[in-house]
Amino acid sequence: MVAQQQRMHGGVTWTNNFTALSDLCGATGSATVIFTATDDCGNSSTTSATFTIADTQAPTIGTQASNSTVECDGNGNTSALAAWLSSNGGAAATDACSGVTWTNNFTALSDLCGATGSATVIFTATDDCGNSSTTSATFTIADTQAPTIGTQASNSTVECDGNGNTSALAAWLSSNGGAAATDACGGVTWTNNFTALSDLCGATGSATVIFTATDDCGNSSTTSATFTIADTQAPTIGTQASNSTVECDGNGNTSALAHGYPAMVAQQQRMRSGVTWTNNFTALMIYVVQPVQQRSSLQQQTIVVTAVQQVQRLP
Repeated sequence: MVAQQQRMHGGVTWTNNFTALSDLCGATGSATVIFTATDDCGNSSTTSATFTIADTQAPTIGTQASNSTVECDGNGNTSALAAWLSSNGGAAATDACSGVTWTNNFTALSDLCGATGSATVIFTATDDCGNSSTTSATFTIADTQAPTIGTQASNSTVECDGNGNTSALAAWLSSNGGAAATDACGGVTWTNNFTALSDLCGATGSATVIFTATDDCGNSSTTSATFTIADTQAPTIGTQASNSTVECDGNGNTSALAHGYPAMVAQQQRMRSGVTWTNNFTALMIYVVQPVQQRSSLQQQTIVVTAVQQVQRLP
């Protein structure tokens, strides 16, 4: 770096005291050099200046950070998040003068539904001289999985109590038909589409109900079962039918037979529904006995009936 020698009235020789550059950031450095001009007779003059290698260029980010979405594990997905942060979101950078150090501004995930959340992170690549470049991306924990129904709803059949079996129905509905569900990312809320029982015989009925398990993020699974009120018990006859004997009127005692039949009906006991009576009556069997004195007597046999028919008299 010695300047060209200028000669005036004699020769001039230049020298300098440069030894090495100072060690600054990265591959930068500087040196202040004293240049000495000496004439042939040994007289000298000096001048000085500084040579500097500077780094003003930021690192070049060749690969930008990229977004990452992971399925919620219910525990913050800490391993996946840590791996994404430590890889700088997949970003890569180089610098002509030094190495690159990465930092980021992550603090916490936002609080979304269930255990989900997200964070937009700025990754900063800084060289040894403090020049920096940035890239940003978003890490998201999502819940796209519906709850798992481990136990399906089951059918329930109860004996009719005549009042809609409201307690049994309410218990079955509140237990979701015995169904059970879990979700990896949050709680589960149960609903059902029950409106009313169908109108079957007596006070019986049934309803097929869809139970829906919904997680905190709105994903849902369903299971269905049927609640049935059945009547398998026969009516209880509290008063048994009783025999009836009437004096023969020669005309089949049709009035007594017709009006006396209801008196033989057992009292009705109601529990589940109304009771309809039928019988197997067909006809009276009349026997005429003619004794010597020409007196006659009648005997009759009463039969439980299905319909009242007009009595046919024997000649």
